[in-house]
Amino acid sequence: MDAALEQSPSDLLLLLDGLPRPDTWHLGSGFLAALLQEAESDGMHSLYRYAHALLRERLGNASGADFLALKSACRVLLSTGVMVEDTKAESSTKMVHPVVLDVFPSIANRETELLARDIALRWRPETESDPVVLNEIIRQRS
Repeated sequence: MDAALEQSPSDLLLLLDGLPRPDTWHLGSGFLAALLQEAESDGMHSLYRYAHALLRERLGNASGADFLALKSACRVLLSTGVMVEDTKAESSTKMVHPVVLDVFPSIANRETELLARDIALRWRPETESDPVVLNEIIRQRS
């Protein structure tokens, strides 16, 4: 499972809540086409559209074993949460969940990146004419 996460973009792991539950995932063009159609629906927040695009890209070249490992790992991440509030910090900050760090060494190796990306991917309101969140994501990844 860790190898499947290692090949997954950090942004995808942070945006799992905006995707269909892993129990509904299946390898095939029908599922990927449905993801595309859902992501293009009117009014969907740009973070969700971005998450859908990342999942389509990741599953588009996944083997059967890789797909099953990713699906299982995402179930674990959704049940624990990737990020949690840091109760030891004086201000309201987040940290990568300690269980996630213990179970998935590849996530521990990119903890700093996950913390930075979590800040960049925070939910902010947007209008249809001003998808500020997606614009910031594009700018930061360039």
